[in-house]
Amino acid sequence: MGDLGYQSDAQESLVVCYNSMAQYIETLQEALEQPHPAYDKIGLKDSEGHYRQLNTHLLQIENEFYSAIRPKRTAASGERPLQALEQRGVEYIEVRCVDLNPSIPGGIDAETIRFLDTFLMFCLLQDSPESHCQEYAQIQENISRTVYRGRDPKTTLIMGGGEVLARELGNALLAEMQPVANLLDRANQTESYNESLETMQLRMRDDSHTPAASLLQEMTDNNETYYAMAMRKACEQREHYLERPPSKETIDKYEQLATISIQQQAEIEASDELTFDEFLARY
Repeated sequence: MGDLGYQSDAQESLVVCYNSMAQYIETLQEALEQPHPAYDKIGLKDSEGHYRQLNTHLLQIENEFYSAIRPKRTAASGERPLQALEQRGVEYIEVRCVDLNPSIPGGIDAETIRFLDTFLMFCLLQDSPESHCQEYAQIQENISRTVYRGRDPKTTLIMGGGEVLARELGNALLAEMQPVANLLDRANQTESYNESLETMQLRMRDDSHTPAASLLQEMTDNNETYYAMAMRKACEQREHYLERPPSKETIDKYEQLATISIQQQAEIEASDELTFDEFLARY
């Protein structure tokens, strides 16, 4: 992921191991217990006793780990995310490096979702030898190169001890995914997974078919700045949803859920006898 968005410079030296669930939990827990000098300098509370931060560790809570992908498990009330993972295993995988497509209402379409399904299933079925710190650093560098120079046909990525053209690696990866797309199509009696893979192969061969290229072409055709294009897209999406209001059944459903949620909040607050200091210490 690039420098824009939810990032933390403090985590540049952080290495969390994905070789096993035990190692993932152990290395992430270490970061939760590791003091961070810059946060120590800020201090835990101000002169009036108000919290400036939850603690002064490198990671203050697990969800501050800003990785490209994370194993997740829904935690119970008062339960730490790592406790939930350790006790009940992985419930779902959170993919965090997918950009929204501003040309599509909702930011993502069915074709892209099917491609992600194919890719994640491919990752699950592939052999996965253990990684190490050197490879971890290479992965981070490769992600950075892809974010900033991914559409440049001369961009290379680090593989082992050498450099390989990113497009060569991309084409090879997509070719390896073909059997998985075939399996998913057979299982779902469709051709949609192969079609989504073909779309990505076309984009890899010719980047004029990528969403980024389409947006740049629109900006050129309209003689507009990036800001003007972004505002135009935002207005288009707004109009899209205003023209398609939710049904009465949907509105009634969410009004009922809101009422229940407010009632539950009031009950929790009425029964709460802990100070924030006590709650934080227990958590």
